[in-house]
Amino acid sequence: MFPVPLPLPKPHEVAHPAAHHAPAPPRKPDPFGLYDSAQWQAIPGGVNQAVYADGAYAAPPSAAKGHLHTLWIDVTGDDPHANVLDVEKYDASPDQAGPWAAEAERDHPDSPTIVYSANDTLHQAEISVAEYHITVKWWVASPTQEPHSVGGADAAQWQWNKNYNVSETNPDFFSGHP
Repeated sequence: MFPVPLPLPKPHEVAHPAAHHAPAPPRKPDPFGLYDSAQWQAIPGGVNQAVYADGAYAAPPSAAKGHLHTLWIDVTGDDPHANVLDVEKYDASPDQAGPWAAEAERDHPDSPTIVYSANDTLHQAEISVAEYHITVKWWVASPTQEPHSVGGADAAQWQWNKNYNVSETNPDFFSGHP
């Protein structure tokens, strides 16, 4: 006796790929998110961004086009026209934070004066700024890969990616002085 053949499965219909994948809704910018990168072209359009004003990764003025806010980062400590001083190894020193912030505040009193710092340089930068009796906004590197805030800081850089970093900011981060 021969085995009874099992019925062949019916070929299933393959729907057109578009039927399964609706177009992604337009991205709604996060008003409290901030993207920064040495590769300014990699930052998604329509978001808040921080790009370099000087140094090896300086972005052109046109980099601001198409973004909610653009903050300019000074890595040398020589550009108080920038919004942010980058205080970390190989960039501006913690001792430069106070003099830079004092000059930046005089230079653009209606814009935020921000000091970005890694944890290992933060305390010295805070001492330097305090000597000038200036209130700045603090942006602290804290790459936990989860959105969070850092006590005493106005922004926390929580995610480091290949092309850009992401920070969570306080609601008034992009407006004038604290």
